[in-house]
Amino acid sequence: MGSAGFLGSCGQAAIGAQVRRFALLGWLLMSEPSRIPPGGADVFAMMARVPSQFGQAAAALRRLLVLVSGRSEEGEMAGRSRKPAATVQSFIAALDHPLKQEIAALRQILLEADPEIAEEVKWNAPSFRTSEHFATMRLRPTDSLQLILHLGARSGRTIPEGAIADPHQLLRWLAPDRASVSFAGREDLERKSGPLVAIVREWIKYL
Repeated sequence: MGSAGFLGSCGQAAIGAQVRRFALLGWLLMSEPSRIPPGGADVFAMMARVPSQFGQAAAALRRLLVLVSGRSEEGEMAGRSRKPAATVQSFIAALDHPLKQEIAALRQILLEADPEIAEEVKWNAPSFRTSEHFATMRLRPTDSLQLILHLGARSGRTIPEGAIADPHQLLRWLAPDRASVSFAGREDLERKSGPLVAIVREWIKYL
């Protein structure tokens, strides 16, 4: 939405010239922060002076400014306290786990299974995706490593019975849309890596 449409909607709500000024600041924060006038950056100190009769409109605008500026109601910059998202590689490097080498090896097997597969840390574990997340490591308990194969958090889809060939019986089906594969250690992972790659290549067709 452009500035005219943004301010026009505020005018139609008849919330007053002062609140429209704060709305302009909100729009500038979203689109062109370099144009905020001197003193305009401290929007929360200014919003504290919005007349109480503006009621819900002022409260809604405060919430908008929280979203677009990354600030808390107290004026703290939330972004300053946020840490950069960990990469899977750095997550594994910092991991205290007896099967850390196996976790790193399983990561490499999954990434090499298909060029479309990407990774990120999700659900506090390495997770892998194409169009949707489909595989997430389960790191607890620590005496074995599990890979949970699924169809995404909100897919509503299922895999027909027998659709995934599993001649080595790696899969333990948990539901029609998910299964697990367990690895006892490095030798077990190496033994199962070939069949696992074949399963993954079939699995991602259902995403």
